[in-house]
Amino acid sequence: MMTSSFSLITFNLHGFNQGQTCLQELCTCEMPSVIFLQEHWLSAANSDLLLNFSDNYLCYLCSPMDKVLSTGILRGRPYGGVAIMVRVDTGAHSSLVAKSDRFIAVRIDSFMLINIYASSANSQDDKFLIDADLLSEIDIVIESQDQSLQLIIGGDFNVDLTISCKISSLFRQFLNKHCLELVYDIVPYKASSTFCSSTGASSKIDFVAIHSSLHGDIEANDILDIEPNFSDHLPVALSLSLKRNNNNPLPPVITSQRDVNCNSDANNEIKFLRWDHADLISY
Repeated sequence: MMTSSFSLITFNLHGFNQGQTCLQELCTCEMPSVIFLQEHWLSAANSDLLLNFSDNYLCYLCSPMDKVLSTGILRGRPYGGVAIMVRVDTGAHSSLVAKSDRFIAVRIDSFMLINIYASSANSQDDKFLIDADLLSEIDIVIESQDQSLQLIIGGDFNVDLTISCKISSLFRQFLNKHCLELVYDIVPYKASSTFCSSTGASSKIDFVAIHSSLHGDIEANDILDIEPNFSDHLPVALSLSLKRNNNNPLPPVITSQRDVNCNSDANNEIKFLRWDHADLISY
């Protein structure tokens, strides 16, 4: 039996400029196997800021900003954007699976990693509909892949999954459907919140969920208090000790290219039909 370590950090940057100082610390000192990023706020025009951020990491990213800018002048601040950074010694066996405005999926060996940025809509009804649409898209991706892959899903859910409400139940049902366990349920954070707004309100909205077969591999799961950190989120760090049979090595997958961005035409990219972009008047 062979044991290897795997670590993942999920972090909402609250914009690349605000989060880059903390991200630098993550890339040079913490150096996890994988980093999930939300809200980088970058478009294709300045995506190099993240794609070339660290020589230690490959980067896959996507952003809704390009669609917004293509329709005219941006009004208000930038928003959104997700990315997955894979440490170079891990990234040799990584490939992009799918990407959309609110999620990005990457395969590494026998794992599929999905980073999500759920809706932050003020209306609970609006958030429910947007999140349900997001989970439907992810469902399509999961069902299109090798069912032996072990799933790890994390990111900014914009809802406290430890409380009972309509939206947390939506996510919980999705996790149960795909045999996923919320790591917090097994190893709770020592700190009480992952997010603190400018008004002082705080909550737990950043989480990671793993396939149930990895339950016994959890080593640690906690919030990192790194200074300076100008984001309104704190990074959440998960460590796993993976046990593998020497006679059953991890299967190789397509090697990724150095820069994967929203303009790339990866052959394995999955595209989705959006009902809200259809001719609704005719419908």
